[in-house]
Amino acid sequence: MASRTSGKGSQGTAGTTKRVGRTPGPAKKAAPAKKTAPKKSAAPARKAPAKKAAARKPAPKPVPSPTGGVYRLVRAVWLGAAHGVGAVFRSIGRGAKGLDPAHRKDGLALLLLGLALIVAAGTWSNLQGPVGDLVEMLVTGAFGRLDLLVPILLGAMAVRLILYPERPEANGRIVIGLSALVIGVLGQVHIACGSPGREAGTEAMQDAGGLIGWATSKPLIFMMGEVLAVPLLVLLTVFGLLVVTATPVNAIPRRLRQLGVRLGIVEPTPEEVAG
Repeated sequence: MASRTSGKGSQGTAGTTKRVGRTPGPAKKAAPAKKTAPKKSAAPARKAPAKKAAARKPAPKPVPSPTGGVYRLVRAVWLGAAHGVGAVFRSIGRGAKGLDPAHRKDGLALLLLGLALIVAAGTWSNLQGPVGDLVEMLVTGAFGRLDLLVPILLGAMAVRLILYPERPEANGRIVIGLSALVIGVLGQVHIACGSPGREAGTEAMQDAGGLIGWATSKPLIFMMGEVLAVPLLVLLTVFGLLVVTATPVNAIPRRLRQLGVRLGIVEPTPEEVAG
């Protein structure tokens, strides 16, 4: 009995073992394929360290120029003379501060008179030498055929400073008015002479309004033509005349009547006679 039981038990165990072996287990999942990591690019080859530049040789010292000493001597003499002249003029300037204002204005008036004499000698006569050439180049070149009036203007300004040194405002007003008057007249003269340009030559410019007349009339002619340039220059001339005579525009009729009375052209009214 015992042997059977054990035999059956062994058979049962064997059968159980067979059944267990037959029972299909769950299918194992396939392991995911490993991603191949991208191959790292090869590291750039390191450059070989550059060779140290060869030590530079010191530049050879320049050979001293034989004229260097002469140049330094001339430079020292020139600077010394310049400092000396500057000291002299500075001392004169410090002394001039103590002058009376009337004396300083007399000095300016005498300077204008001297310039008037020099310009008159160069324009009214055939002055030879470097002074005559300078007057022709500056005065005749700038004022053209009206260079004969420049000495008169300079003389009038000098006399004005001598007679009325205490009126600086009036003197400044006269200078401004004369400038406008001269510019307007020279522009009209240049247009009347055919408006020669610089390409026409120096003589043609001097025979017209000079550089001042050319510089005044040329832009106006270029922008608006002679038809409008001439009236504008006339207005500039009238403005300069009004500034010189200190006459406002609304007083022009009265001033003209007074001028006519003085010239005997207009009969004075009883009020004017009584006045």
